[in-house]
Amino acid sequence: QTAMYLIISGMTRLIAPMLSFTAEEIWQAMPHKADDVTDSVFLNIMPEYCEEMNFGEGKLIFFTAQGMVKISDSSEFNLAKSGVLAIKLKDGDELISVSHDTTDDEMIFVTEKGMCVRAGKDDVPVQGRVAGGVKGITLSSGDKVVFAKEFTRDNAENIIIATDKGLYKKVAIGTIGKIARGGKGVRVVDLM
Repeated sequence: QTAMYLIISGMTRLIAPMLSFTAEEIWQAMPHKADDVTDSVFLNIMPEYCEEMNFGEGKLIFFTAQGMVKISDSSEFNLAKSGVLAIKLKDGDELISVSHDTTDDEMIFVTEKGMCVRAGKDDVPVQGRVAGGVKGITLSSGDKVVFAKEFTRDNAENIIIATDKGLYKKVAIGTIGKIARGGKGVRVVDLM
């Protein structure tokens, strides 16, 4: 309920300058928190600009469920369109993660069947918006990537792998051998 309240409250404040009467009607009709004593949407504080939503300069890194990885210049997404194609996905594939590409030099993929690839990202080319990326991990039949991220070799973290059977395992990324991008990887959790 709190999340829904925050979403409706924020959206109402955002539309207030454009749809003043509608926004005010929504504001008056919606239930308010006890500490929210504002009588009008126009007397409320407007949401602040979120710098994280500005692509700015740099690169974006994309990971998909079928094991693809793509790096694109973020400037390609600063277009005056309501929506642009960010990555060309194969049939049945889906985007699982997008983030600002950092100076991190390695990446990790973990699959639903417990396989893992730790690979360098220095051979991942920068591609245009409509490219599909390159293979980050080779999947066995019926498997898919459920977690992927980039990290710095010098600051290797731990990941916690949780299964649908309620089991979990903490794995130090540094203990996983680095291999070439596109390999099958090693088993990090036995799901049998």
